[in-house]
Order: sequence, then structure tokens, then C-alpha cells
Amino acid sequence: MQLLLNVTNAGHSLEMRNVLSHELTPLPPSPTRSGGVMNSTAKSELLGILTGDIKTPPKVPHAELMTCVLIDGHALIQSLGKPSGCKPFGEHGEVFLDAVKHHFGDQITWIDVVFDRYIDASIKSATR
Repeated sequence: MQLLLNVTNAGHSLEMRNVLSHELTPLPPSPTRSGGVMNSTAKSELLGILTGDIKTPPKVPHAELMTCVLIDGHALIQSLGKPSGCKPFGEHGEVFLDAVKHHFGDQITWIDVVFDRYIDASIKSATR
């Protein structure tokens, strides 16, 4: 970015639309320090920051509006542990679905379950 400022300060014409159509750094600046070294953070700290002042009811209250829930699928599977007596994958799915229904009941109109996937060429692979 400093180079771009130097170019414009020297009196050269610079089309910002052209400049901003290209990536300015090889890695996004927020997760990296100078030199491209990844910042390491603890997810447990983020949870406290995001939910510190929030009171969560044991059950989702009834709402007249359409409601949506986003579930971290891997976290739910980890919290359930290995269900006893489940052999085929479908039985594991039933246990998963029962846990979701037990917590949210009929109060939710839409449920999305998200699973992480790490690709070898991703920024996350540099921290593993």
C-alpha cells in the first residue's frame, strides 16, 4: 500500500478501480502479522467474548415469526459422544436429529447444520 501512495505522491496517474481489482496481499491481513505469519488464537476465548453478557434460556421460547438456527455440526457430534447401539450411519443421524429436536422443539422453522472442511491449500492448513 505504501508503494501505491508513493506512486500517487510522485504525480503519476493511478486508477484505483484497477488497483482494487487485484489482491493487495498474498494473505488476508486480519489473520496475519507482518511477514505473513499467521496469528494463532484460541477459539475458547472467542466464545467468551461473543457470549459474555448473553443469557441463554434452556429452551427456545415460542415466536410468531419464522426462526432459524445455525448449528456447528462437529461440535454437536462431539458433545453427544458415541451413541450406544448405533451401527449404520442412519442410526447416528437419528440420534443427532433427536438431540436437535429435543433442544429446539417445534419453535424453529429452519435449521442449518454446518461442518468445517479444511482444504490443503487453505490458510487454515498453515496452522495445523
